[in-house]
Amino acid sequence: MATLSFPRDLRLWNLNGEASSRLGIYDRLSSPDYEWCQQFGARVHEAITQIDVASRPDGFIYPSRRVRGSAAIVLSSEAVLSMRTQMTPQYVRFVGHPVYEQLRDHPLRVAPPAV
Repeated sequence: MATLSFPRDLRLWNLNGEASSRLGIYDRLSSPDYEWCQQFGARVHEAITQIDVASRPDGFIYPSRRVRGSAAIVLSSEAVLSMRTQMTPQYVRFVGHPVYEQLRDHPLRVAPPAV
């Protein structure tokens, strides 16, 4: 499990939930339509680059397509490059993470198949 700590709070456009619903894109944004999402991401990136650098968002948050009910974050490559040397990565082996213990003892867990 990896965690990245940034040198400052990220500035993100919130396209999660209500915002994407009001824009009429919630269903498309959270659908498995990969091509549409790629096109949408390119358009948002274009919009972000037109904003003055001092107030430019680092990316946006949106409803995750993979983990329903959760959020996903897209960071602009320019924002990542500007903070790269100041980011602090932390790594924990999954078997040493508290989530592993929760999942290992989960009532729906089954034994691995016999080889």
